[in-house]
Amino acid sequence: VNTYGGGLSRVMLPGKLDLDLRYHRSDGEDLTRTSTPGTPDLVTTARDYPLVVSDWQSLLATVRYTVSSRVLVSFEYRFEEYEQADFALDVMAPFMGNLDPASAGTTWLGVTRPDFQAHLASLIFSLRL
Repeated sequence: VNTYGGGLSRVMLPGKLDLDLRYHRSDGEDLTRTSTPGTPDLVTTARDYPLVVSDWQSLLATVRYTVSSRVLVSFEYRFEEYEQADFALDVMAPFMGNLDPASAGTTWLGVTRPDFQAHLASLIFSLRL
């Protein structure tokens, strides 16, 4: 897993306007290798598991404006994205009866972590007492 990030803070107008930019990313790969113990002429030969990959990234931009010594207005924009490829979870569903009739009477909660993209915007009013 590789995790890295960075940011930049800048005073645009001293005492009035500030800007913050931040970016973070975490990406990873996992490969599980297997081998067949004993003689290679066994009926079943071990095979490596498929590669598991995940990627998460986040970008945050914040603009802060000082209205007065007691009032601050901020605007934030955040972009987040998550992607994964995991052979053990990609086939999972809350109802697995379609894939495995033996599990038809069960419900699997929290079995999926779907890929997503999110755009979030916030307007924040702060009052210093």
